[in-house]
This record gives sequence, structure tokens and C-alpha cells, in this order.
Amino acid sequence: MNKKKLILLLFFISFSINAQNSNNVNIWYFGEKSGIDFNSGQAVAIDNGSLHAKEGSASICDADGNLLFYTDGIRVYNKNHDFMENGINLFGHPSSTTSAIIIPKPSSENLYYIFTCDALEDQGENGLNYSIVDLSLNNGLGAITEKNVLLHKPATEKLTAIYDESTDSFWVVNQELETEKTICYKVTSEGVSETPVINNLELISGNHNVGQMKFSPNGKKIAMNIFGSRVLLYDFNIETGIISNPIIVRNNNEEYYGLEFSPDSKMLYVSIFSPARLIQFDISEHNAALIQDSQYFLPYAYETIGLIQLAPDRKIYCVVPDTDILSVINSPNESGELCEFESNGFQLLNPNILGLPTYIQSTLKLPLLEVTDLCLGSETLFQIPEFDGVIENIHWDFGDGTSSTEINATHIYQEPGKYTVTATFETTESEDFIKTIEIEIYEQALISEILPFVMCNKGTVFIGESSSFDIELNNQKLEDFNYSFYETEEDALLGENKLDATFYFSTSDKEYIYARIEHKKNFKCFTIEKIPFHYAEEIDFTIEDQLICEEFEEIYLEAPQGFDHYLWSDGKTTYYNTFNQVGEYSLTIWNDGEITCEVTKNFTINYAPKAVVKNIEIKEWSYDKNVIKVNLENEENGFFEYSLDNYNFQTENIFKNLKYGNYTIFIKNENNCIIEKEVVLLDYPKYFSPNNDGIHDYWNIHNVENSKKSKIYIFDRFGKIITEVYTRGKGWNGKKNGLNLPASDYWFLFIKENGEEYRGHFTLKR
Repeated sequence: MNKKKLILLLFFISFSINAQNSNNVNIWYFGEKSGIDFNSGQAVAIDNGSLHAKEGSASICDADGNLLFYTDGIRVYNKNHDFMENGINLFGHPSSTTSAIIIPKPSSENLYYIFTCDALEDQGENGLNYSIVDLSLNNGLGAITEKNVLLHKPATEKLTAIYDESTDSFWVVNQELETEKTICYKVTSEGVSETPVINNLELISGNHNVGQMKFSPNGKKIAMNIFGSRVLLYDFNIETGIISNPIIVRNNNEEYYGLEFSPDSKMLYVSIFSPARLIQFDISEHNAALIQDSQYFLPYAYETIGLIQLAPDRKIYCVVPDTDILSVINSPNESGELCEFESNGFQLLNPNILGLPTYIQSTLKLPLLEVTDLCLGSETLFQIPEFDGVIENIHWDFGDGTSSTEINATHIYQEPGKYTVTATFETTESEDFIKTIEIEIYEQALISEILPFVMCNKGTVFIGESSSFDIELNNQKLEDFNYSFYETEEDALLGENKLDATFYFSTSDKEYIYARIEHKKNFKCFTIEKIPFHYAEEIDFTIEDQLICEEFEEIYLEAPQGFDHYLWSDGKTTYYNTFNQVGEYSLTIWNDGEITCEVTKNFTINYAPKAVVKNIEIKEWSYDKNVIKVNLENEENGFFEYSLDNYNFQTENIFKNLKYGNYTIFIKNENNCIIEKEVVLLDYPKYFSPNNDGIHDYWNIHNVENSKKSKIYIFDRFGKIITEVYTRGKGWNGKKNGLNLPASDYWFLFIKENGEEYRGHFTLKR
């Protein structure tokens, strides 16, 4: 073997382990014995792991995707899911965002570093450490040979790594807690550098301990979440470890937690823990204004969101906390809704909590075949943009018996269907790759006949309701296509300004509109067709949605008279109808004639939203200066009026200058639906004179007779209890043990049935 071939062989042995084989990350373990296996090319849920991890974890496989070991940063499990020898009590933490990351030692087939970092709960006191795994021990099951070697402390929960192809080394990055230091350690075949590169990043503020920090897969950017403060993006110099050119991506003092880049490193995704939001930013230009303006909120459907992680299938997986669901960004390189986000994208076999495994970001920077224009009859373009400029030679096999040696190749397929495309190429660094992708070529609609729109209302078109639209395709299935309508051909070509299901033209002499008929599986494969109008007799009517207050309340509805036929959804054929149940209903009207134009209007009958009382505040213990205030849960959701007699209503929710007594509060919404609430206002006499003259002989609380479980206690001025007064009796007669007590001030304690207490005093006169 000559020298050049020997060098290449050694390079490939190291390279396949270190950075260029996504099989290294094909098996994930996280959460409560949750896992995913990507070895088939598809994500498959598994539950054979031993891990119980709240947040961070890490795992690694060999070049063929076979599991080697995994960890939560505290315990290390071998490929048999047993504890690795000496594999407990590592200095990670169950509540650390990124508890661990696994780094293969360059130029070694058996040695691996496990870097661990502490959590906020411990103030990062254990710091950033590494432990060494030797897989040559225990018949390949491995053992920890060095454990918890301290690099610095205190450390944040942020931990990320990137591979430097030019020097066959890694950068491992962590932040020092409560400082502006972001520290970059270089890992080479000699070990972990003892003289790291220290970056002082002035824009770090707030709780920068919590939240993810990630490299972009191409190693040119590094981003970090500052929980409760901001999201930051920097340039990274992979040769020097210098972090520079800060950009504030978002600065809204929100709970920024998860963070991930797209495979092509042009999109940045950020998760906000609570209230949950998932945001996409276009970072293809290092310009703050452009990045901030590009933000797109993905339709995430849950209240909280955990960590997010790019996977070997080029999708990004997002944790739905404390569930067995992962949300999925299926096409993270694409902007806006084209990224194909699914809130319930993947089903786990066991529940997760917050975390997903952490990996060397460049592990997922593999050749990605990009295919543009998958429409039959069009020129399909094949590219490998991530390796643009470094491909020495290439051979494309298009899967239909044809091929090309162009780096950016084009091909026109003659038949629709699925094809396996293979690119075999060598880079300028003498790296050999074989990359395969399955594509599907979609046919465009071949229209044999299209009938005109029948407009049943002059000036207005009701697509799919009262207008007629009929199309015939040439040996194709109409159900394979979607169609939409546009006022101009230019709009139809661009797919812009689509006409609503009901659209209006100001004149009745409109001759054409344009249909865009596109394949359901690929909206870019479309045909534009001009559709003529045919005007028919005008039919137009409206029927409003209805609200009722109570079940079985009857409501009477009338449609416009003068038409030939009426058909309600309950089968009645008169122009009027009555209803007494909530639900969805419809009315169809049409006239006899050469052209039958049916107009159907849907309407609903629902219960009107009644007032929902949050609480009733009262100010009592006055003869006639008492106050009642009604607070509603749904006050902002409607218009409500208030009354004490069910006759005189007011918009204010407060009643003042009320005498003590029993009151009924009537609360009415805009649909005259009323609820009632009972309120009792109390007062007490300020004196009494028990001299048996029939006037003020007894002391009791006014209006207390219906409060059976309330308590009244009388005290002398020294706080000594005299008696308990029966609420439903006459009251206290000024005696104790049959003897008259002297004229004086006395105190009382009143305890309501709900436990609320009131204290006051009164005078006994003789």
C-alpha cells in the first residue's frame, strides 16, 4: 500500500466515527425510557432503554448505527442497557438543559469523552467536567477510566460541540455561570486542551444558565437562549474558537428554552417554554433587521414546549412536555408554512418530560440532495448545496436508466411515479460519498373538457355551493388534484390573491376567471385554465345564526318568500320553520326553470353565553349604605346588564346605598338571558336597652335569621366571653346567668357560614 492510500484509509477510519456518519446518532434515548431508532431511514419509537431523564441526555452508535452507550450525564449505560463499569455519579444533573454530550477522541477507535455540566439548582457548583470511556474493555461493553475531570466552575447548563474537519478536532463550548465568559475547549488526538479560548460576550444578561446553545451544522454560527431575556446569534471562527458579531434575534424577556438550526444552517428555530411558542427565523443573512423581520410562528398547539433537536432524517423534533408526543418540523430548510410543521407529528411509546439527546452538531452535516421541480415534463434540477464547490467528480443515476456527470444536473422524466436517485461523488478532500434519495414525479392536470361557471346570482359566485363547476381530465383522477380560482391569469400563475369560496364582481359582464389545478401531493405541479361564466336567474337570501337562552326554547325563522322551493335540513318544505334545539342547520332555495340554481345557506343555533359569576363583593354592616358589586368571569365576552328587581337594569355592576336585607341580583346578557344570584346584607344595632318596655329589649344582628350555621359571640370589654347568641332567636337580653349586666360597651364576634369573621361593638343602656 502506497503512502497516499494509507493516509486516506486512516483518515476514513477516524472520520467515519468522528463527524461524517449520521449513523453515529441513529439511536436516541431520553425521558422515561423513551427512545427513537432512525436506522431504517424512518423514525421508529422504541422503549428498550433504561434511562430516566428529566432534561438532557446523550447517546452514540458506531458507523453502522449499532448502539455503543448512552447517558443522562449522571449514569452511563452500555449497549446491553446495564450500568457501564464505574459509570455512575458523573457530575451532570437531571435538571440540566444539556446534561451531557459525547465526543469521540480523534484518531482513536475506542476512547470517548463524556462532557457533563451542572444545573441551576446547584448553582453550577460541580462545573464542566469530562469523563473518559474506553470501549476496548469488558468485551466491548466499556468502562469509565477517568471520571469528573474538572475544566471550570461554576458552569451553566449550556453545552454544545462542533467538528473541525481541517484539523480533525472538536470544539466543546460552555459558559461560566454569572459571568460573560463563553469558554471553548479544543479536543484533539492529544486530549482536551488545558488552555481554552475565552470569549467575553457582553450581550449575555439575565438567566443565561438555562436554555440551549447550539452550533449550526456548518460550524459557522453559534446561537444561545438567555432564559427570560433574549436570543443571541454569533459568528464562529472554527479555526480560532473566536465568537464575534453578535445579533439580538429576539429580545422580549420570554422563557427562551429550546433552539435548533436547519440542516442547511439557514434557518434558526427557537422554542419559548411558556406560554409555548415555536418561532422560525431566516438567518441566511447576518443582519439583525432582516432576521427579526423574517420571524414565522409555527402553529404549535400545546401550552408548554421543551427542547428541540435535529435528527438524522433531517427533521427537527420538539418535546411536548409530560406527554408521549413529539411535534415535528418535516422540512426545516423551508421557510414559513412550507417547513411542514405537525403538532402531533410523532408518537412515543413512553412519556417524555422536557429533554432530547444532545449531539455534535456537525454530525448531521451530511450531503443533502436537493431536488427542484418534480413535475412531469419539466426540467428537474439535482444539487448538493452543502458541498457546493468541493465536489471533484460525480455520477448521478436518475433511477430511470439515465444518468449524468454534471455537478448540478438536470433531467426530464417521461413518466410519473417514484424513482430512486443515487449520487456517487468524491470531494476535493478525497472523500467518497454515495447518497440516495427517493423522489416522486407528479403529473400535471391534462384537461379534456371544462364547463362554464353557472352564476346563479349576478355579480356573486358561490364556489361549491350554488354555482356549477365541472371538469374532465384525460385519463386522470380528479380527486388527485386541488383547484382554486383567481381573477387574473397572473395571479393564478403566482398562486396569489386566491378568490374566497364566495367572491363578488362589481359587474355582471365578467366573462372569465382562471382555475389553478394543482396536484395534491405537490402544489408546484399545476395547470392554469380559463373558465367562462354563464349567468342564470338571481337568487339571494340571508339567514343569520341564532342564539337561544334555555334548552327547548322555541325559535321561529322565516326565509324570503316568492321562490318555488324551500328545503330545510330537517326536511320541512315551507318558507318558515321552528327550532328548539341547538345544532347546525341549513336552508336550500331554488326556482323551477331550464337552469336550476340552488342556493344553500348554513346557520347554527347555539346557547347564548350567559353571565358566569366570578364572585360577588359586598360592603355591609350599615343600615342603608351597603354595597353589592358583581364580578364576572366572562365580562369581556359580551354585554351584560344588572338589576335588583328584574325590571330596572343598569350597565354598571355595582349597587350602592342599599339597606340591609335579602337581595336577588338579576344579570342579563344581550340576548335577554338572565341568571339570578341571592345576596344577604347584614347590619347590627349600635345599642339596645333591655328594660322590658318592648323597645330594643334584645340585641341581635339584623337579617341573620336565615344563617343557621353562623355564630355570634358576645364579649365584655376585657375580652371575656359572656354568651353565644342563637341566630334564629330574639337575641341577647343583657343578662348573664340570669343577672343584669351593667350599662357599658360590649363587643361581638360574628362568624359566617363560610368562615368569614366580623368584629364590632355596641352599647348596653340601662
